[in-house]
Amino acid sequence: LTGAQRDLAEAGAVSGGVEVRVDGETVTVAAPDAPGLLSRTAGVLALHQLDVRAATVATVGATAVDVFTVSPRFGRGPEPALLRADVTRALAGSLPLGDRLAATERAYGTGDGPPPRVLWFDGAATGATVLELRASDAAGLLHRVTAALERCGLDVRAARVSTLGGAVVDAFYVAGPDGRPVGDPELRRRVSAELLAAAQVSPAVGRSA
Repeated sequence: LTGAQRDLAEAGAVSGGVEVRVDGETVTVAAPDAPGLLSRTAGVLALHQLDVRAATVATVGATAVDVFTVSPRFGRGPEPALLRADVTRALAGSLPLGDRLAATERAYGTGDGPPPRVLWFDGAATGATVLELRASDAAGLLHRVTAALERCGLDVRAARVSTLGGAVVDAFYVAGPDGRPVGDPELRRRVSAELLAAAQVSPAVGRSA
């Protein structure tokens, strides 16, 4: 983390709430560490028509710091105050992310990419396993797949997102519930099934974290 990002984490720890900083195409969110933070924040960014290109996750004490590299879908940059308000509502459960994202996907449609695939790579990262999802692009896809990873108990250390036409290649650096690389075949099968299901969710059937 940069010094500014650590300062934001300290501000969040003092306030006990959500803090948001925007620096060009970098959006940093600091909030009390809790399950669902990454997926719900990704969902809020999608609602604000921001495509996530990369994400890293860190923890400072009891505060989680999620750093996103984004690009505006329609040329309008992120607004920190609105992001902060919506992330706060999403974490409190008062923002219907699933319904809102489903409506967004219906409005803008989904890509015409290939059927989803999940690939696992061992030894590609220190202390983590690299998991790659290839799927059709959709506004709420990152929200759904990170929610699936969270349900499986995986710790997402970082993510890299690439969009190629109507398809995406999302690479996640993950650790298991024990903090170690994911080597258990049964857990891998469960994670793969959850991700494939998340990537195939119809926009008419929204699903929130």
